[in-house]
Amino acid sequence: MKEIILSELKKQKRTKMLVLSFLSILAVSLLSLLLGLRIVSFGFEVDNKESFFMEQLLFWNSFYIFPALLVLVGSHSITRERTEGTLNQLLLIPVSYSKVLYAKFLVLFLLMLVFSLFAFMCAIFNQFIVFKNIISITLFFEFLKAYIVNGVCLLISVAPIISLSSYLKNDSLILVGVSVMYSFLGVFITNSSFNMIYPISASLGIAGMFSLTNLEILKAIISYSVCIIFTIININYIQKKIIC
Repeated sequence: MKEIILSELKKQKRTKMLVLSFLSILAVSLLSLLLGLRIVSFGFEVDNKESFFMEQLLFWNSFYIFPALLVLVGSHSITRERTEGTLNQLLLIPVSYSKVLYAKFLVLFLLMLVFSLFAFMCAIFNQFIVFKNIISITLFFEFLKAYIVNGVCLLISVAPIISLSSYLKNDSLILVGVSVMYSFLGVFITNSSFNMIYPISASLGIAGMFSLTNLEILKAIISYSVCIIFTIININYIQKKIIC
């Protein structure tokens, strides 16, 4: 497994997907910065100056960027095995395809942590540029935890979509489109009674952006458990289908 993970990391370094990912996160951060500067220039009062950009970028990344980005990187990584003929080579050596897929998800998990940290640092930069304040140590670690937990939840949310890319050859953009609609719908569900059942919107609650009851936490756990179980079942089914 270690060799497969290292191999996958090398593949990711050679692809332009990582550059595209960082540019996308940076573009959203710059858009957020321009909006903040415009608000200040118009003289509008901002109540939560200490955490304005920390909250805003967490929200924007959750519903507009991260889900599509994770699906794009993950699905491209999987479909690439077919387009480059690597899958046929893998089937000739004693390595199960399911193990390869699990390795890809582990690498995607590491990338998700890097993406979350990059978005977090962008939020701190915006905070300093616009409001000229350095966030407190307490807020620093509070939001650092929120960004990482939110990233993990979003990865679990889109894992079933990514696993479906094993059935495709080079049409991973279809799944990216699905993930965009899936995540955007979360904007409207966040303020509804179904917010903790819907995986995308539940990520903000689990990240600590609003208080939760025990029942709401249970709903979120069930929701993410369903995503994980579906992904595992799908990967195992793909393995059996290849063997047959």
